[in-house]
Parts: sequence; structure tokens; C-alpha cells
Amino acid sequence: MKQKRSLPVWRFEVQHLNTPQAPSYLSDGARLRDARLYLDIANALDPSAKVGDLGSNPYAQIRVELEEGDPRLVEILTLLKAAGWWPHFGWQADVEAQKFAVQRLWKPSAKVINSAPFLWGFPFAIVANSYGWEQGQLRLGATDNALKNKYGFGDAYCGLYVVSEEFRQAYEAAKLKGAVFHPVVWNNPQPRHRLPYWLGSTVELPEPLTKLYPTKDLDGNRMWGWDDNGFAPPVRRFRRSEIAKLGEFDVAAIPRVGQYVDNRLIPELVFSQRFREFVTRGGWKMRWQPGGFEDEDTNVMAGSNP
Repeated sequence: MKQKRSLPVWRFEVQHLNTPQAPSYLSDGARLRDARLYLDIANALDPSAKVGDLGSNPYAQIRVELEEGDPRLVEILTLLKAAGWWPHFGWQADVEAQKFAVQRLWKPSAKVINSAPFLWGFPFAIVANSYGWEQGQLRLGATDNALKNKYGFGDAYCGLYVVSEEFRQAYEAAKLKGAVFHPVVWNNPQPRHRLPYWLGSTVELPEPLTKLYPTKDLDGNRMWGWDDNGFAPPVRRFRRSEIAKLGEFDVAAIPRVGQYVDNRLIPELVFSQRFREFVTRGGWKMRWQPGGFEDEDTNVMAGSNP
């Protein structure tokens, strides 16, 4: 089914630099040394904004978040292009070549989510705040959510799912396919009995078609992020013929992509519409994002990189 994106919001940074070397933690924004141009852009974004003394700070930064087609966005892009700066749709850009990174934020409609061939999602409840391994088993420290509430399905770490015995039994009764339930060791006694498993899969998906870019997590582990031509959330796309070879599944892992816990990768999971229906029927709350195939409109992005 052909799917259309909502009108995206462009998000990027414009920076004024007062130092020869840009700080390493700055994003790949438009890095300006012309204070007048920076002020003109700040004024185009918000005439009432206070920029401060550019001469006394090593750098200044403003974030632009404007809907595609907004006259203010058009004016800012015109100013930047006149100075030789061009947008690049993605999380990383070649600032040496005067290209700045632009993310295009969009919200998947219910129709898009309902028609997606598979889904990515995460529970509302964040239930862990420390992570490690103990004799080959995942060890977690509980958040207040896990201590005070009786969640049966929680997010332990950006897509690391922990579930209850009730959830496991319901999953098996529903005869869904692909999930494996690994034991969890908790630092705290309360969630130990309520959330004894983390969710994995026996099914491994082929290499995705959506581009991946190298990055690092907060602990310095090398990992991969999704670059769907700058769209956020990204659509995880795969070749239809390769997915068909796997047969029917409800939970599957994506190779190379996921979260690291002490240098060990826990792969990101995708889910079927049947799994989504199962979660909804069980009362477990989860937010969903669509996946797609190469022959659907989800991989035809309006406005390619200049």
C-alpha cells in the first residue's frame, strides 16, 4: 500500500563560532563566523529573541524547528545558501564542505501504522536505569516505575524489553512466533518476580535497505544509527523478497543495530501487526513506528539532498 508522510518539520542548528576550532560536541550545523549573518537568521526565526554578546562567547547556537514551507524557513535557507551553506538531509553532514545536517520530523498517522507490514515500538514504562551482565545473565537496576507499579511489559534501555511471566504465558498461548525469553537478574527484589525476562528473537532479519551511520553510545560503544534521508522517526525498510524467505514471524531482530550493554549488543527488534494486536488486547501500552518495503512509497522521499 502506498503511504504518504505528514508534512515534516525541519530541525537544524545554526552556530556562530568565535574560535578557530569548533567544540567537538557541536552538532553538524551551519557554522558561521559572520556575526551579522547569524543575527539576521536569529531575527528571521524570532525578531524578539535575545541573542546576547557574540563577541564574549566562544560559540552561540540557535535551533531552527519550522514546518516545511514556512516563510521563515524559506528566508533562513535563502540567507544560508547565499553564504554558501546547503542543507543535507541526515544526522551527519560535511561541514567542511559547508553542508549542515537537517532532520525532518514527522508523525506517522494511524493509517500508516495500521497498514505497515511490520513495526518498531517501545513501551511507555521505563523500568531500568543501570545495566550489566552477571555470569552471562542481564543484570538491571530498577527505576521508581518498576518499584511502584505493576508493569508487565517495560522498556529497560531504548528498545530492551522486559516482560512478566503473565506476558510470556499469554504470548505462548497466542501461538505467536519468533520471541525468546531470557532471564533477568534485578538489583532490587520488587521487580524480580514481576519482570523476570528480557525479550529477544530467534529470527534475524536481512541487512536493512535504510542507511545506517556509525555513531557511539554514552559509554563509547560503537553502534549504528538509522539515516532515513533525515526523516525522524526513520522508516526501517527491507527488501520484500528477502523478508518473504523468513516465513511467518511476530518478533525479529535486526543485525548490527541495537543497544550495547558492557560491549555486548542486544539487537533491536521489529514486530508484526499480530504482535501489536496481542499487546493491545493484553492492555500493555506501547508506541509504534512503521517499517516498510523497498517498493512502497515510504522510501520515496520528497526533496532529495541538493
